[in-house]
Amino acid sequence: MEQVIIDGKILNDLMRYGLSSLLQNKKIVNDLNVFPIPDGDTGENMYLTLQGGVQAIKDLKENSVATVARIASDGMLNAARGNSGVILSQLFDGFAKGIANKDTIVLTDLVIAFESATKQGYGAVDQPTEGTILTVARETTESLKALDLAKMSALDFVDQLLQIVKKSVEATPDKLQKLKDNGVVDSGGAGLYYIFEGCAKYLRGENIEITSSKAADTSEVDYHKFNENSVLEFGYCSEVLLQLTKHKCDIDKFDLNALKDFLNSIGDSLVVVQNGYTIKVHVHTFEPYKLLEYCGRFGEFLKVKVENMTLQHSETQIQNNFAPKTVENKQRKKYGVVAVANGAGVKSVFKEFGADVVIDGGQTNNPASSDFIQAYREANAEIIFAFTNNSNVILAAKQAADKYKAAKIHIIKTRNIGEGYAGLSMLDFTVEDDSAIVENIENEIKNARTGAITVASRTTVCNGLSIKEGDYIGLVDENIVTVHALEPRAVINLLDQMQPEQKVCVTLIYGKSFSAKEKEFAKNYLATKYPDLEVYEIDGGQEIYDLYVVMN
Repeated sequence: MEQVIIDGKILNDLMRYGLSSLLQNKKIVNDLNVFPIPDGDTGENMYLTLQGGVQAIKDLKENSVATVARIASDGMLNAARGNSGVILSQLFDGFAKGIANKDTIVLTDLVIAFESATKQGYGAVDQPTEGTILTVARETTESLKALDLAKMSALDFVDQLLQIVKKSVEATPDKLQKLKDNGVVDSGGAGLYYIFEGCAKYLRGENIEITSSKAADTSEVDYHKFNENSVLEFGYCSEVLLQLTKHKCDIDKFDLNALKDFLNSIGDSLVVVQNGYTIKVHVHTFEPYKLLEYCGRFGEFLKVKVENMTLQHSETQIQNNFAPKTVENKQRKKYGVVAVANGAGVKSVFKEFGADVVIDGGQTNNPASSDFIQAYREANAEIIFAFTNNSNVILAAKQAADKYKAAKIHIIKTRNIGEGYAGLSMLDFTVEDDSAIVENIENEIKNARTGAITVASRTTVCNGLSIKEGDYIGLVDENIVTVHALEPRAVINLLDQMQPEQKVCVTLIYGKSFSAKEKEFAKNYLATKYPDLEVYEIDGGQEIYDLYVVMN
């Protein structure tokens, strides 16, 4: 049987079909949230991450599968957001490494690349959990290795692939109890299935609507946004296609590493690809003329593109905002703080507590790795403490920290706004040892008790509690402890379960939907039943969670 051969063009098409399939099924993936609260955004995060890769290769005229995979991977790494998005970007980066230096691949190469993807995916997570997208990737790879690939057609392969992935996804509840308790499969694994389903449709020759977010459309640029009063903030997205020529250099001794070193000295977000005697360069820099002058020593330009990134508003374009933001007349300080928050009141309080940069984000709106890198730059400090304030943000913050080399970054793995408030409220930079500062923060978070009220997004049974869609859910330290059809009753139950008699003070952080009457009720209840407790109030204005409670 004739071998299945995949080149760069086919990989490009496979990714586009996979993206469109994920878009069409994004809501399904979002709704597979473990807890019945309206913060399911796995599908959105995976879609925006993959879109970053597809956008990066949209206009790429490249037949080398290795080059397409590498440029797409860089786009995904920059656009990655949420745990699911970061893991997906790491899986694809491992895939790209598994086919490095290959112009085309066959099915055996594909499985080797899957193996590389799985290894990198597991390595990207501090404590990998089975029953997640990582399990699906690993089990899929193991099953594919057992197939007789030499006798398989492309259609046979994709049919087997889909069956294997589906079986693995359906088995995730058997490996992760909280999935079984809530009657759902792993959402990240489901997202991976829909990506492969799109690839299968392409190979079968089926029609699929190739769609993408309007935000990714680069065709409309408003040049009036940059005028005589503007200041260049993000530099230029600069690309050249360089033909090495014997007239200008010894092309057989051309030093690609020397070119990379030079480009790193003038910018970042670097992609350099050599194909024979042709060099493709992508770099973000404030000095594109230096790029042209240096490369012009070795040959002639086949193509040059320089775009002002201040005019580029979409973070899923290849022009990600990774260039340094100028900091005028601002001395670099020793300590800096970055925090993620949602709600004007919460952001204001976090800044009062010492946050230099507050990234807008939270439930259903997870910031990307690029947002963290920009925030780290703006903090302009030698040592930075990054408060994630959401479990689904930790990996993006860590991935950005690994990439950002200009500061030492401590990721404070706060899981919600309440924990972030507790940690930020006790910042003490009089301590010289940054490790001691982290220890103090973590101890304060550990000693505090955090609770929240939100609305159930579906009917289910969780932690032995029967929950109906629209009920009010009370959580303590991320665990559902009470549910009631009436919000005042849910608030009372939550406050009592948090054992206020053991604490000195309580802070009530009111959400956007929490009415004045409900605020008065909560405050009066505490004052009446727990008169010795000091009560503080904050109009947080956050979405999703009507009330956060912090006791310490």
